[in-house]
Amino acid sequence: ELTCRLELNGNIVANGSGKQVLGHPVNALCWLANALGERGEILKKGDVISTGVCVDQLVLANRGDSVTVDYGTTLGKVIFKLE
Repeated sequence: ELTCRLELNGNIVANGSGKQVLGHPVNALCWLANALGERGEILKKGDVISTGVCVDQLVLANRGDSVTVDYGTTLGKVIFKLE
């Protein structure tokens, strides 16, 4: 149910929710674990995993742009500037 908002240089450019990642981000993680298992590989302690993109469109950012991803009161914001 977690939603997010993506801002580029202070303008809202995309919205989304965790449901957009195969219905739930855990489904994407399960898919990854199963796909690796079919290749004889496993997830290991310390692996960094991205379960996918939850916003509703591709957003291209350029050097110098400021990006904010707002996950609301649950997780807060991630803010960075492309250098």
